[in-house]
Amino acid sequence: MEKKFKIPLLAWLKDEKCISFENNIIHAEKAFFISSVIKWCVKEREKKELTDSRVNKYFRLLKQYLNEDLDLYWEDGKIMVDISKEEPGS
Repeated sequence: MEKKFKIPLLAWLKDEKCISFENNIIHAEKAFFISSVIKWCVKEREKKELTDSRVNKYFRLLKQYLNEDLDLYWEDGKIMVDISKEEPGS
């Protein structure tokens, strides 16, 4: 990822509480996955494989992922969505 994207991305991840610091330890459980999705979106957009509208949809999914409303994962080079989160008390 180009340097011009890295610093704003890190700032956004920190703002979203996706990166935290404790002593000399950096906690970034979801940051690497989110970074991989953003890199993929940028690459696909540059190849004109994704529209701006589609990129925005992926970013909305990332926000839901951060809020733990759904799970995202890679499978065979595709971003998959798992919305089967357990309901509280079930």
